[in-house]
Amino acid sequence: MRQHYQHIVLRDFLRRVADPAVVDAVITGGNRFYDALGEPFFLPLEFTVAGYRFGHTMIRDTYDFNLNFTDATLGLLFTFTALSGELGDFDTLPDNWIVQWERFIAAGGGRNKARKFDTKLSGGLFQLQTVTGEIEQPADAANLAVRNLLRGYGLRMPTGQAMAARLGLPVLSAAQLEAAAASERQAHVLKTAGFLERTPLWYYLLAESRHHGGQRLGPVASTLVAEVLVGLVRRSDDSILATPGWVPSLPSATPGRFELADLLRFAKVVGGGAAPKTHKVKKGDTLSSIAKAKLGDAKRWPELFVLNRAKIRHRDRLTVGQVLTLPGPTPLQPKPQLYKVKRGDTLSGIAKAKLGDANRWPEIHKLNRDLVPNPNVLTPGLELVIVKR
Repeated sequence: MRQHYQHIVLRDFLRRVADPAVVDAVITGGNRFYDALGEPFFLPLEFTVAGYRFGHTMIRDTYDFNLNFTDATLGLLFTFTALSGELGDFDTLPDNWIVQWERFIAAGGGRNKARKFDTKLSGGLFQLQTVTGEIEQPADAANLAVRNLLRGYGLRMPTGQAMAARLGLPVLSAAQLEAAAASERQAHVLKTAGFLERTPLWYYLLAESRHHGGQRLGPVASTLVAEVLVGLVRRSDDSILATPGWVPSLPSATPGRFELADLLRFAKVVGGGAAPKTHKVKKGDTLSSIAKAKLGDAKRWPELFVLNRAKIRHRDRLTVGQVLTLPGPTPLQPKPQLYKVKRGDTLSGIAKAKLGDANRWPEIHKLNRDLVPNPNVLTPGLELVIVKR
């Protein structure tokens, strides 16, 4: 499931909010600026304090939340979610307050489409409420834009111009920044405060997005966001970026592609979509017998094994009651293959011969760790499962 979520982040979410060309460059060419694999681990303040706050400009004033709240204001949403544990004698959020996801992922987005990427915020974000539903005091505390700008100033964020220069990307001119202002008043403040030449990073990224059309983030913001999110996927122990050729295996509307809508269908919180076929392990079951009974071919057991590797501790010892996901009627591609270990074999040698790269030996070890606990010790006669991606 984590790998499918990574796929959603990389192939669905990032390509909607950032420049797809920038995302692809970071995925295929590697991280150039953010070292997510370094220690100690950290998240760049430029990302947390400025870059990833682009979502604030996408927020609407009202949402068609569910059947009971078809015109829910931000204030109402803040109030009932903040007080969800203090609203009566029940353990969970009341049914009439649970989000109906189909109202958010329907074709065209319905009334819940995100707002453009620009220098405007919804009115409700200038009047943030406390958990009791009152407007926060002092007035500046209730203004999200003020909060973001003061936080950036207090943490000494670089200017937008400095960030663009550091990334080697075009810097917006003063005229372009002024033209991206949401109002004459906003433009006046930028001009009189000297912010057209030294622009707060959070605002600069929004202005850059508006300058480039407002449909997605601009070059600097796309690079910053893609570098961090791709880096985090790359850092994961089960990263799909460390598994060449990884493809989604759960049901989806489009074969080979798994989107947020598919995840919600899989979780059964929205209708539609096909549920994956499963098999509950019975006494005496083996991967071969299940493959023969359910797939019509005992030799397809490696597909069953690969698809359920996270659940199967040892391929020869299944647990009664365990629920295994079944492959579809068409054999998985790339098709898992078997390799019988010979005397003198090493994982790196097998990887070079079968995968074309000796450095890919960890892929073989990870898939066959039930038979090969020590990657330096191979027993002749063992049958290893190999996936040629």
